[in-house]
Amino acid sequence: MLALTVLAGIVFGVVATVFAGARRTASSFDRLRAVTAAYDHGVVLDAPGTNPGDPRHDHYDDATIRRIEQLPQIGTAGAVVIYVAGLADANWEFALLAPEDATLGRRIERGRIMRGRLPDAHRADEAVINEASVDQAHVDVGDVLHLATLSPVQRAQLIAGDKHAFDHGTLGPNLRLKIVGVARGVSDVVGRANPTIFTTPAFDHAYRGRVAHSFRVLFVRRAQGASPAAFHRAVARLTAQHPLGVFDAETEDKSARQTTRTLAVGLVVFAIVAALASVLVVGQTVARHASGAEPDQFALASIGFARRQRVRCIVGTIVPVALLAALLTVLAAGAASTLMPVGLARRIEPAPGVRFDAPVTGAVALAVIVVVIGAGLVAAIPLTRGRRRQQRTPRASRLSASLGSVGAGPVLTTGARLAFDRRPPALPVRSALLGVGGAIVVVVATFTFSASLDRLANDHQRWGYTWDLLVDTTPDGAAHLTHELAANRDLDGVSLLATNYALADHSVGIRAYGLDRVGAIGYALRSGVQPVGPDEVVVGPATARQLHLHVGQNMKVAVCPCTGAATTTAMAPVRIVGTALFPEDNEGNFTNALGFSGSGFKRHVGEFPNDTRAAVSLAAGRSLSTVARDLGRRYPGQISQYSYPVRPGEVENLIGLRRFPRVLAAFTALLGIAALQNVLVTTLRRRRRELATLRSLGLTPRQTIRCINWQSLSLTFVALAAGIPVGILVGARTWAAATQSIGVATDPNPPTMTIAIFSLVALVVATAISIPVGWHAARMQPGAALRDE
Repeated sequence: MLALTVLAGIVFGVVATVFAGARRTASSFDRLRAVTAAYDHGVVLDAPGTNPGDPRHDHYDDATIRRIEQLPQIGTAGAVVIYVAGLADANWEFALLAPEDATLGRRIERGRIMRGRLPDAHRADEAVINEASVDQAHVDVGDVLHLATLSPVQRAQLIAGDKHAFDHGTLGPNLRLKIVGVARGVSDVVGRANPTIFTTPAFDHAYRGRVAHSFRVLFVRRAQGASPAAFHRAVARLTAQHPLGVFDAETEDKSARQTTRTLAVGLVVFAIVAALASVLVVGQTVARHASGAEPDQFALASIGFARRQRVRCIVGTIVPVALLAALLTVLAAGAASTLMPVGLARRIEPAPGVRFDAPVTGAVALAVIVVVIGAGLVAAIPLTRGRRRQQRTPRASRLSASLGSVGAGPVLTTGARLAFDRRPPALPVRSALLGVGGAIVVVVATFTFSASLDRLANDHQRWGYTWDLLVDTTPDGAAHLTHELAANRDLDGVSLLATNYALADHSVGIRAYGLDRVGAIGYALRSGVQPVGPDEVVVGPATARQLHLHVGQNMKVAVCPCTGAATTTAMAPVRIVGTALFPEDNEGNFTNALGFSGSGFKRHVGEFPNDTRAAVSLAAGRSLSTVARDLGRRYPGQISQYSYPVRPGEVENLIGLRRFPRVLAAFTALLGIAALQNVLVTTLRRRRRELATLRSLGLTPRQTIRCINWQSLSLTFVALAAGIPVGILVGARTWAAATQSIGVATDPNPPTMTIAIFSLVALVVATAISIPVGWHAARMQPGAALRDE
């Protein structure tokens, strides 16, 4: 009874923990946004260099900004200036955010301080950094960052493509910032976090006009009752003359929400599977416990106990177990709540630690009582039947009869009969097959999902990168660079890559890529062919879905000279020749973009911009690090951290689920082993007379052990035969469901060798757990077992 109590309490405690964890996971991102007062929208107020031909359109005037801030759709707003700063000799830079007043960082966009404190608003030399800065710059609270900056003039020269912009190094002031805290905000958990420094209004007052900035942004939390559409309409009315851009947190939050949603669904599936397996295992264990009352039933009936009374007696022994198991479930769920949530949601969770989910825990505790008492009742009903009703027509196992007819020995046929024979006293064969088969389905599905996830993580072509490295160049130097790269024996493909925006269907501004194919590098196609002519294009899956496009159809795209305004831009049809994935530029753009050939880009987007890059792929057998070092020496300053394929944020978040399927597989495998062990132990009790009879007919102890071995192997083999194909199908469907919305390649990767090894391991485990049971059966004295006969 104690073992039954602990078993029921623990397995259902796991179920309660995971169900509660799913609820906690699903709500984690919304609670983080509430705790940090995260922004809803951003309005770009100032973007120097956006319109080099007309700098007046790089920013809004002060009157327009004041009108935006006073919109009734805005509840709280705070402006921030995003400066650019970097470490000396580093090939990457920080985003340095300086709020214009004390609103930002306190009333809106409050970062969670993981350690340290907020900077003093009146100090220009104190700052907080995010965890990405800790990882890349190797600094922490108490350290000092020495940063180089650009002057505004130098940044303008750089944007204009001036080759001499860095002849004298960085020309902005050198900064010395003391790190007083490490923060984690919403932007740090939505994908790939960029190294970011948060300074103070005092910093902005000290360095505005001296240090180059890339943007000035107004972060907005909407007023209660205001809709996103109403906010966009209101801003559009004020900025119709020269829109700089409005962006939404909802777009940036998409990857984190998708990941937590997938994780929550996975936890629910885990909980359901665990609940079903727990019901089977606990039901079998309760039935085995109740069967101990079987020898007393004839005596109790003889002295006048009615059948209903005998049923109540058996169930009465189960009630204390049910109540204590329910209590243990509540305690276990509360203690284990510190393990939830998992994956990305654990980083998001604003209030980690013990959390008691009363509705879920109460419901599962009630379910424990119902399952345990119900299983006791189900077991008690056949035990209390009269002897006459228990005499049924024997149903021999067809499998054992078939084995005997083809010459199989008595050991194998006896083991098969014990595995599948339904003659009384019946064994829990069906529940054992369900338990073992269900565990195999889950484990194989997990292998399929995990192998597909590993392939996605390691194959950058599956998220839009058909090249291995980018080399920075300019339109003037592109021809010479590509000629040299094409002659490099370490490379087997070279293409020029350009990005910009195009106007499609008179209203949709969309990211556009151009690949001028010097070599064999093209787009990461999901269907169709590469674009060749000036009026051919491939589209991202999200673009095709949103605009209802199909391969072979035409869509209208701007024809250059492109003004960016729908009313003054000529449009022309282009033919869709395929769908493809694209490198991530902003959230979701690797599935929402257009891909042109070099001539198509020039016709529909414009000339290749100054940030044109040469995309190269490595020859077989070459090392990326070695080739990158060689190219870095030959082309100084043209290889940086941005030259390498980087996992999109949604892919990075999905990879955070890697541990979860393995935990699910391990837990389910343990329950499957428990179900198999239970049927073997039940065999030892219910078929002891049959085993004793076989022993008296000449079955040796060693043969008895082998009979139990074959029983265990037979059940496992049938479960494997049925569970493996179902598991592969479930894993493939789960993988497709998890990846379809983010647009990466969704075809599964069933690991044939891993599944084969697992099958052998399952058979070995089935043999191993049958040995102790067989050993007990072999030690049984036939005379003692047959004394009632």
